[in-house]
Amino acid sequence: WLEKNRYYHQQIINFYHFIIPQHKRVLQINGKNGYVLDAIKPSHGVVVDSDASAILQGQQQYPQLVFYAALSELPAQQFDYIILTLQTMETYDIQDLFLALHPFCHAGTRIVVDSYSHLWEPVLQVTQKIGLRRPTEFKNWISHSDLLNFLPLSHFEKVTTGRQILM
Repeated sequence: WLEKNRYYHQQIINFYHFIIPQHKRVLQINGKNGYVLDAIKPSHGVVVDSDASAILQGQQQYPQLVFYAALSELPAQQFDYIILTLQTMETYDIQDLFLALHPFCHAGTRIVVDSYSHLWEPVLQVTQKIGLRRPTEFKNWISHSDLLNFLPLSHFEKVTTGRQILM
């Protein structure tokens, strides 16, 4: 999927290079094989993903990263940045997801949430059906403002927001 959508994935990497300095402790949830986290060059990088084949590929390709199949398996430790790669779209309970992050945060931890606009739903469904996109079941297509409403409910605050990729 990375080869089929090289431009998009390079834009994602460029975005994270801009947001996250190198040599920080970074946790990426829904990080697949860890290619984004590897590009960031963390001092300590942890990927959580439920896709066993992606984890196996990542362990072979990026041995400096640590992989887990579930957040509940991750031992208590704190990170400078936590990346939620489309995770708010692939989980049933967004508030529970945010609450589960607290043990991995310190006072300066930044959580970076990336997701698609609901306007992309038909395009993503079509590209998935014709094999141009990784098969994914999105459980939530919530608005940007609705997503922000989960932060105070989960005892987090918004620092900044933005929109990055138009097409």
